[in-house]
Amino acid sequence: MDEELKPFCGRRIARFIELSSCDPELHEKACDREYDLFVPASVCQHIDNHTYVGGVLPTVFAVHCQFCHANDMYHWETVATKYNFVLVVPHGYSDTFNGQQCCGQAVEKDIDDVAFFHDIIHDINDEFDFVSKDIVYGFGHKNGGFMVARAANLFRAIAPVGGYHVDLPKLKKPVGLFLHHGENDKEARITGCCAATLEDEERKNEQCTGGIENLLDTCTSAQDFVEDFGKHVNHCSRGTPETILEDERRKITCYQHSNCKANTTMCIHAVGGDFKPVKDRFPMTMEVADFFARDACFLSKGSAWVADDRLPECVCKDENSTAIYCLNEYHESSGFFANLSLGPMGDLPLYISLPVFLGTTLLMIIAMRRMRRKNAEEAKYKDFFKVSTVEMSEMGEDDEAGSPSKFRRPLSGNL
Repeated sequence: MDEELKPFCGRRIARFIELSSCDPELHEKACDREYDLFVPASVCQHIDNHTYVGGVLPTVFAVHCQFCHANDMYHWETVATKYNFVLVVPHGYSDTFNGQQCCGQAVEKDIDDVAFFHDIIHDINDEFDFVSKDIVYGFGHKNGGFMVARAANLFRAIAPVGGYHVDLPKLKKPVGLFLHHGENDKEARITGCCAATLEDEERKNEQCTGGIENLLDTCTSAQDFVEDFGKHVNHCSRGTPETILEDERRKITCYQHSNCKANTTMCIHAVGGDFKPVKDRFPMTMEVADFFARDACFLSKGSAWVADDRLPECVCKDENSTAIYCLNEYHESSGFFANLSLGPMGDLPLYISLPVFLGTTLLMIIAMRRMRRKNAEEAKYKDFFKVSTVEMSEMGEDDEAGSPSKFRRPLSGNL
């Protein structure tokens, strides 16, 4: 195992994949696609007696903008090293992705980039023990933002930056949303990109990148998109979103919807425009990373996230665990039961240990159901903080990392 992983650890590997659902006669060169894979060095540091013992790690897609290139996302390798992410950087078709309303040749030729992302996830899931297809996150810039929003069903949470103009996806599950948009972005306007034929004279001449305005006949602002996403996807309660961050220095205000089944947060940036180049102009890369990492950590019941600027980590309830994110394995259908083991009973004969284990599990299920009935109203949205909000800069080292009240405390100051 150690020899097999050494070529990957701490390195960027160019990989090619032949899409399973692609017709080469319709889309020349669209069926053989390229992506970069970066595996953190920590994977090789968690090999014991030729066996990987570091558990499942979060996988993060970093998706570039139109006419940008994959190398515009290579700064995420430093982030992946710090947070122990498996990083995937897809290459766009002619440097574009089919994000429905954007952009370029990928839209013109109706390239199926959702299938591209799907096949990548299953490709690495089948190859590596430290990857789970159920713990994947999507960060996208501009055209990449459109793309992760369109492919939201493949991710646990998404962070679109400067691009969201897609039809609200029909999702089978709640998906965390951490959307960022610039107030002065003229390529993908925060008010929405409108068709030139609209009667509204004030918006008639608003044009956006890639001819988006020719594909949309209504204006959906970023705020409206987040509200609709929260209502229809994450089942948030109605009401005005709460201001959770006012950063006067960076000119950023973040709002969070309440009582959601997955965190629904939007940050409006007064400066920054289209965030190009994203490496230098987007100021919240680490907050996005923390957003993803905290969610992955909390998948293991009883774990705690320590948001240390230098070395953030997931602290496991089991002190003897060697899993970096406290997950020996994870499957969405089985949830936290995937991390249970027989413990000391593991050495007993199966005809003794199995009934005891099943009996204990049954008692746990009964107890959980009673607890849920007792606290029905409170527990209705108990999974809200499965995806964190922005980590408040005023939190002290002694603050409890898992306390929702700490996350939601607004900062002082006005934008």
